[in-house]
Amino acid sequence: MESWAGADEAEWRQIFEFAKKIGLYGITTESVNQLDIIEKLVKEFDIRVGIHEHARRANDANYKVWDPNYVLSVVKDRDKRIGACADTGHWATSGIKPLDGIKLLRGHIISLHLKERTEIGKQLPDAVYGTGVSNIKGILDELKKQGFEGNISIEYENNWTIRCRMSRNALDLSEGGPRAGSKKAQAFPTAQTSFPRECSIARDKNTRSLQSHIRNGNALRSI
Repeated sequence: MESWAGADEAEWRQIFEFAKKIGLYGITTESVNQLDIIEKLVKEFDIRVGIHEHARRANDANYKVWDPNYVLSVVKDRDKRIGACADTGHWATSGIKPLDGIKLLRGHIISLHLKERTEIGKQLPDAVYGTGVSNIKGILDELKKQGFEGNISIEYENNWTIRCRMSRNALDLSEGGPRAGSKKAQAFPTAQTSFPRECSIARDKNTRSLQSHIRNGNALRSI
């Protein structure tokens, strides 16, 4: 999911007008230096903005949005529709336990890019949910506890064949299909799955996520 950036207020206005026209829930960006402009447009268009937290850059001390503490510092006194686009995979790469980041940003998470990783503190490919150390169930339980109602991108930016299988499993669970009663499907028994009946996954590198929501206590249960 790409981040947006505008050179000035005029360009940002075009972005917000486009987002409003197609009914977007929110916009992701890393442009923390333009939050005065962004906040003005958030209030005008009633569209949320999430600061996307990519991984820490070893040779760039000026890049700070990888750190949930920094993101919290720049959004906490802003309009409530401005917050974090939390990314559990980038957090893991940066040495942050995803659940710690979720708890720290309580009340300020606009959207979530949910990835599984097998280690914390290394740049590694995504893993299948439930096979790593990201504590997916703990994350979803915490989001539910916080009353989170934003978007979740179910991301697996690795093997195409597995990515399709994961999506099929998720749909099976949501529709009571043959996988719904399997042991693997019971990995996260405290929540229910909420997925659209028809999902389209493109091979294009810019389309690598399914959109889901935690609304009214419904959450991803297992894939």
